[in-house]
Parts: sequence; C-alpha cells; structure tokens
Amino acid sequence: LAPIGGLTDVRARGSVLVQALDETEMDLIVGGVAIGGSAGVGVAAGVAVVDKVTDAFIGAGARVTGEGHGTVAARTGRYEVAYAGSQAMSSFDPQGGNKPTASSLEAGTPSGLTQFKNLDQEGGDDVQQDPGLTQNRVATASVDTGFRGVAVSASAKNDVETFAISVGGGGSVGVAVGAAVNVVDTKTKAFIGADAQINQDMAGPGNAGQSVLVAAASDFSHVGVGAGAAFGGAGAGAPGVDVSVIKVDTFATINDGADVKANNDVAAIATSKEKVIVVSAGLAFSGTVSLAGGVSV
Repeated sequence: LAPIGGLTDVRARGSVLVQALDETEMDLIVGGVAIGGSAGVGVAAGVAVVDKVTDAFIGAGARVTGEGHGTVAARTGRYEVAYAGSQAMSSFDPQGGNKPTASSLEAGTPSGLTQFKNLDQEGGDDVQQDPGLTQNRVATASVDTGFRGVAVSASAKNDVETFAISVGGGGSVGVAVGAAVNVVDTKTKAFIGADAQINQDMAGPGNAGQSVLVAAASDFSHVGVGAGAAFGGAGAGAPGVDVSVIKVDTFATINDGADVKANNDVAAIATSKEKVIVVSAGLAFSGTVSLAGGVSV
C-alpha cells in the first residue's frame, strides 16, 4: 500500500512518485510413497492460497503538484516477459556446499536432458509453440527512469509452482493419489481519487516534459503438477488431479471530479498478463484391474 491521503497538500519542484509493488514466488513440492505386503496407499496433496491487494493512490480531495524539474524512476504499468533456460543439473554435496537453491526449482528442462516434443501427440513440435514448456519464464517490470511530473503506480507479480507426486505399491492393491490445489485472488489498483487536484498549484510554467501517469500492472504465472503411480498384483489406481481457481483484477483510474493538468501527457494504463501450465497424470499397473486418470480444473 502506497497512499497520499485525502485532503493532503503536496508540492514539489521536482516530481512526485507514489508507487507500490509486491512480487511473490511460491514453490510447493509434496510427495508420498507407500509400500505394503498386501496393500499400499500413497497420497500427496499440495495446497497454495494467495490473497493480496496492491494499491497506490492519491486520495479524494488531495492537492498534489509536481512541476517536473527533477526526474524519478516510475514503473509504467507493463511487464515484459522473456524465457531463459533452467540451471544445469548438478550433484548434491552437503559437505562441499553444493546445495539446491530456490532457482533450481523453476520449471524448464535442465541442460543435458532431452524430452518428447510432441506432447499432445498431434504430430507438431509443441516446444516451438510454447517456450514455457521447456524454459523458465521471467517477467520484468518496465521502468521509465526519466519520468517528470506526478506518477501513481502499482505492480504485482505472482509465480506459483505446485508439485504433488505420490507412489503406492502392494502385493494385492496399490493406490496413489497426487493432488495440487491452488486458490489465487489478487487485486492491483492505481488511482487518483475523486475531486483530487493535480498540478493546480504551479509556482511557474513547469518543465515541458511534465506528465501525469496512473499505471497498474499484474503478472501471474502458474505451473501445477498432480501425478500418481500405483502398482498392485490384483488392482491398481492412480489418479492425478490439479485444481486451480484464479482471479486477477487490475485497475488504473482517475475518479470523478478530479482535475488533472500536465504540460505533456496524461495517461491511465492497466495491463495484466497470465500464464498457466497444468499437468495431471496417473500411471497404474496390475495383473487384473488398473485405473489411471488425470484431471485438471
């Protein structure tokens, strides 16, 4: 939260920047293994819940002036997305200090590994169609380092990755359930409140590049995997389930009654980008009955 409160009076010969940012990365890995002489049941469930609000605003009735004789670095209400290869695989050496880091958990194919490219079995090369299947997605906020005037900017980035993998085996019956559940609700808002007075108290003409910017940007990326593998002599069941409920709201507004002036530009910009990759799979082997399935919602 980054506010200038209602009825506040702010004047600057330079520039005024009201900026809020919130960037979250969540990596949730859950696994389960069960082996029994007669029956083995393995269950792995991962649940991620994200509920957050990112606000930047000038309150109702506030008087804010930025003449623009100095510059600030203001986020412009956009995220630029690029793709990079994952880290190369390395051995785990607890004594030598070679330990995995958070970046080692990113989705993507480590260097040195090959993979099936025809994932949907339709004869095409899915790698060329979607770089997110093989590379790490990187979102970077765009910044105007030479902004002049009054800027109100809110930006939020969420990277949520959940992996739930289960294995079950038994002499008679094997059951394995892998489930990933994700509930995401984010709101990103930048606004100038009702009846606010922007650049109404100029001591002089102000800089020619003086602008007013209201910008909101959100970027959401999710990789979800639910997988189960079961082995049994008589029966085996292995469902994989991924359930994702996602709500992303992004607003940039100048409210009723606000009086806004600028020598250059007045802009209200709101952008939102989402990328979701969900994989659900089940593998079952038995001498009599086998049941495997994958469900994504």
